[in-house]
Amino acid sequence: MIDISVYKLYSGVFKLNDKIYLAIFGGLIIARGCLRVFDASNEIKADFDICISMLGLLLFTQKFLMKFTNLWFSICWFLLTIVFGLIGGETLSFYNLFLFFLYHIIRFLFITVYKKEFVPPVTYRSSYEIVSDEWAGRSTEDEDIKYKRILLIAAIVVLWLSAKYSSGY
Repeated sequence: MIDISVYKLYSGVFKLNDKIYLAIFGGLIIARGCLRVFDASNEIKADFDICISMLGLLLFTQKFLMKFTNLWFSICWFLLTIVFGLIGGETLSFYNLFLFFLYHIIRFLFITVYKKEFVPPVTYRSSYEIVSDEWAGRSTEDEDIKYKRILLIAAIVVLWLSAKYSSGY
């Protein structure tokens, strides 16, 4: 039997920077909707989706991942990524939703194996920065780095597959 009692989401209130991140993503959704409504060229739509996907991948290399331990932020991000994907209508438009699920799958696997919260490090070109999380009560360890590598490799593979199969532009 899998003990998931360690797997929990912090249900604290939004911080100001959480609201700013969600507002910026909401603005990008509106911009993507405008591209669709005003019938922009397929090339512009594809470039916009690629930029948003790369931005999502960039956020996954930073401390931004720790925001997904907040229940309300996770719900808002989940809903916004669904809306973005539905407006875009292409596989690549759903990339940030795939990343969201990928993170929670990796986090769930980490928690079931090690019985502690996943604290992913900040990723640089050739190194990692140790992250300390007050809510989890610990800092990044070797196991976290290993799972972060798995997360990033899977994210890059999903990006490649999403771009490959987004041919409807």
